[in-house]
Order: sequence, then C-alpha cells, then structure tokens
Amino acid sequence: MLSFHRSIDATTALCFIGLAVDAISATVLGPALPFIGREFQLTLSMMGALAGAWNLGYLFTVLGGSLSDRYGEIAVLTVSFVLLSLSIGLVTVANTYLICYALLIVAGVGGAFIEASVNPLVSKMYPEKRGMALNMLHVFWGVGAFVGPALAGLTISSLQNWRIVYSIAAALYIPLILVSIRLLKRKNVEPTPHRGETNSTSIGFRVLKSRVLALLTFAGFFYLGSELGVSAWLPSFLMVSRNFPLTLASFSTSLFWASIGFGRLILAGAVDRVGYRKTMLTCSLLGALSMSLGTILEDSTTIIVFWFIAGFSLAPILPTVLAWASSMFPESSGVASGAIFSIGITGAVLSPLIVGVASERASFQSGMVYLAFSTLMIAFCCIAIKGRSIRSVQA
Repeated sequence: MLSFHRSIDATTALCFIGLAVDAISATVLGPALPFIGREFQLTLSMMGALAGAWNLGYLFTVLGGSLSDRYGEIAVLTVSFVLLSLSIGLVTVANTYLICYALLIVAGVGGAFIEASVNPLVSKMYPEKRGMALNMLHVFWGVGAFVGPALAGLTISSLQNWRIVYSIAAALYIPLILVSIRLLKRKNVEPTPHRGETNSTSIGFRVLKSRVLALLTFAGFFYLGSELGVSAWLPSFLMVSRNFPLTLASFSTSLFWASIGFGRLILAGAVDRVGYRKTMLTCSLLGALSMSLGTILEDSTTIIVFWFIAGFSLAPILPTVLAWASSMFPESSGVASGAIFSIGITGAVLSPLIVGVASERASFQSGMVYLAFSTLMIAFCCIAIKGRSIRSVQA
C-alpha cells in the first residue's frame, strides 16, 4: 500500500512538471515569432499560420485519449515526451519556413498526447475533487507559461538567437523521459484498473452524441483560441503597436500566464462549490472585458494590469471544462477530454491566423479584438447549457 501511494505521488509530480515543461515549449514562440518572421521574411499572415502550427498537432488529441484508455496514460505520456524533445530539438536546425512549420506540428502532437494523458489520469486519481485537482494541475501550465516567454525574451535579447531557446526546451524533457519509463515499469500507478470492462466503441458514440459535451467543445474552441492567440500575438502587438521593448513585452506575456497560474491556485477550491457553469460564465465575461480594455488603452502600466486581470479571469475555464466532461464520462474520460482538445484546438489553429490577417488588412488592434470576442463566446456556450440537470454537471 505504501509503495502504491508513492507511485501515485510520483505520477502526480510527473503530470504536473510534464505539463509545465510542455507550457514552456509552447510559449517560447511568442517572443521568438518576430525574429523567426524576420529570418524567413514572413508576412503577418504567414507568421499567424506558423503560430497556429503547434496547435494543429492537437487535432490528434482524440487519438491520444483513445491510446491512453487502451494502453495506459503513462505509456502515452512517455511517447509524448519523446516526440516533443526530438521535434523541438530539430527546430534548432530548421533552415526553411516549411520545415519549421512541420516540426512545430509534430511538437503539437506531443503536446496533445500530454493533455490526453495527464487530464484523465489526474481526474482518476482524485475522483472526489476533479475540479480542484485539474485546476491545480493547470496551475503548472501557468507556471511553465510564465517561464517560457520570460526565458525566450531574456535569451534572445542577450544572445540575439531564437534557436537557443528551443535547445533549452528540448533538453528539459530528458529527465521526464527517464522518470516516465521508470514509472511505466511499475504497472501499479493507476488507481482505477477497470480499463477493459466497458465497450469502448459504444462509449465513444455516447460521448460524441452528448449535447452538453458538444457545447463544452465549443467553449474549448473559443477558450483555446483566445488563450493561445494571446500567447502567440501579445508580444508582437505590444512591440509594434504600443512600442514596448522586447523584454517588457515578453515580461507582460509572462505576467499574463502567471496570472492564469495564480488564478487557478486561488480559485481551484471554489470551482466545485460554485459550480462549473457559473464559474465559466462569470470568468469569461470578466475576461472579455479585460482583454478589450488591454487592447484599446495606450498607457503601458494600464495595459499590463488589464492583461493580468484577463489571465486571472481565464484561469479556471479550461480545467472546469475538462472536469465537467470527466464527471459526465468517468469511464471514458480520455476520449471525452481528447474530443474537447481535438475539436476545440481548431480555435487555437484559426485564432492566430485570424489575428494575423485582420492585422495585415486593418490594424493590429482590430486583430487583437478578436481574442476578446472569442472569450465572450464562452459565455454564450454556458448560457446554452442552462437547464441541464445532471448532478455531476453542477450547473
């Protein structure tokens, strides 16, 4: 029994740290994007497409969820670490836009497999406190996302080389690979050994037919489009439209992510008490307002403050969406969370491109307004869910 609990503790730590390193890898692109664009002579639209390349890999999240349900979350997590380390490492030697684009897609597949494995695994380990556990898990995404832009900004400012940032990120996965392989050999790290007792095909159809899950997927679409759109474009927007230096623009983006981590830490315990629907509705409305003000105002201090508030407001939304879905389909939580990411991530693919095209044809400010609109649409998804009476939904 003691060794079992030690395995649970080690697995929890691997999930939390693994998600943090994934966040570092994903968010270094924001400060690096203007320099990549300059090296490869890219238009704003092409830069927007490149910013969405990582997110294209998340279209494979359902596959990762299915593999997790069949072979175990730790096995899929190990594969994801290997994919990320190799693809990110190769980005450092990419000599064309298309090669860089392709490698970021592969890295996104690795990130998708991480999400498809850690979310259901943590949900299973802490079934009585899914909302709190998943919010705490995603605190570490916020920690990693704070480190990523700051690391990229400082490194590029000092060394004038964006590729070194990806070398550092690739190296961070090596100890995670070693730990996950060791845990994989123990065979007793998962607390719910009922993987094969249910017909996975019939469960999959039931998951896909759920009206509430469809609305949660739309909420995920708009949330991921907003969050990852900010990650991709906020540094460039602040440098180009508000004349922020690189270090301040990177630091502002890091603060946005830090506020997400801080918000998840503070609000984690409240989600299960307040209810999933009320949490998402309130936070999305406040987030949309803060993003709008952070985009249209011009004072640098005020801009930083409102983007910080926006991050805090967004904080509990994604973990709450995942907790909601896991509570509805506990026997197939990997497929449920995978469906949300695979379909919802198209928002993150399209969002940077939409911002880039709008910025190119109108103004950078016009492009950034889309992110506030995307956040507002989460509230409409919550309104559409009104009236559902499932106890675990906690509407």
